[in-house]
Amino acid sequence: GGVAVAGPWGAGRRRAWGVRVATRAFTGATLAFAAAAAAIGSLFVHDVWAARADDFRTVAAAIDDAGGAPTDRVMSIDAAGMRYWSGRGGVVLVNDPLETIESVARAYDIRWLVLDRADSVQAVAPILDGEVLPAWLRAPVFAQGDPTRLAVYPVEVGP
Repeated sequence: GGVAVAGPWGAGRRRAWGVRVATRAFTGATLAFAAAAAAIGSLFVHDVWAARADDFRTVAAAIDDAGGAPTDRVMSIDAAGMRYWSGRGGVVLVNDPLETIESVARAYDIRWLVLDRADSVQAVAPILDGEVLPAWLRAPVFAQGDPTRLAVYPVEVGP
């Protein structure tokens, strides 16, 4: 589409070029740009994924160190990543008030809540800020950053 339009436009601007030469030039430039963007994008995505994997491994180790059982369920914003990197299943942190989050934790027998400030829901910001600790949560077994960026909280909800 765009290269086909740019060829005749470029040929009209540079008399030494014909439509064919201009179309080839714009095609080459487009392909070079696409290749460079793909390479840079891949490096960026790789770095992001590597950092996330490090966080998941850190969280898994914190749960293990706190005596978490391999069958304990975890609530986090990325339940699939948590399952992959820790082997623990769970549910996604819902984007609802704390009361609803507690209800979901009860319904699914959640034992750990993982909060990541960069990738979370608004309702848990006061927890990460240390302003509130709901009765169904215990003090974090792991907290990183100031203000807290990543934390693991034991969940104590009865049936």
